[in-house]
Amino acid sequence: MNSILLSLDITNGQTGWLIQPSTALLCIIVANAWCGFGYHMTIGFAAITGIPEDILEAAEIDGAIGLHRFSALSFPLFGTP
Repeated sequence: MNSILLSLDITNGQTGWLIQPSTALLCIIVANAWCGFGYHMTIGFAAITGIPEDILEAAEIDGAIGLHRFSALSFPLFGTP
């Protein structure tokens, strides 16, 4: 983190992220979110690929496209077996 900010001339490269109370909590939150990101992306990808193609194709024939297709079909079907 320090090397990235140093290369962008934002800091002098000597920031103690976990030592300073003003940045410690934010660093821990970002690290925890980053650690769980891959797991949640894998679960989301499995949910999207589990939706039958015939349902999506029927919606496309009926005229559902883009965000409407996602909000009306894909998102509600995430939790169904």
